[in-house]
Amino acid sequence: MKSAHFADVIGVDRSSYSKIESGKKPLLPPVALKIWKLFGVDMNFIYLGQIRGLPESLSSTVTQKLTKRS
Repeated sequence: MKSAHFADVIGVDRSSYSKIESGKKPLLPPVALKIWKLFGVDMNFIYLGQIRGLPESLSSTVTQKLTKRS
């Protein structure tokens, strides 16, 4: 999913989402909660990068992508 589409799905305007992605603006808890409800992405992953709380299919994908970067 492209960033612009993801921003639309979670209800964040595209300009703000770009700033969130680049670390110039914080991801507010209500938006993180919406991401969790829609995609099952655990708050510990969103804020801390901890993989263990993700659904298995997503955890595998993230692990594979991180392994390829190394």
